[in-house]
Amino acid sequence: MTDPKCIIWSPVCRNDVAWNFEKFLIGPDGEPFKRYSGRFLTSDIDGDIKKLLSLAK
Repeated sequence: MTDPKCIIWSPVCRNDVAWNFEKFLIGPDGEPFKRYSGRFLTSDIDGDIKKLLSLAK
């Protein structure tokens, strides 16, 4: 990356992510679709992934 401003996404600050196991689901447009806490089971993201896949078709 040549522009250091691209490293930080303005709606998210350094201390906004509470734990390193937080998850972000990114939509087909490259924009964040949903955010999950570290306690949220990864297997439970399945429904949101299927929803995004159906919207992308």
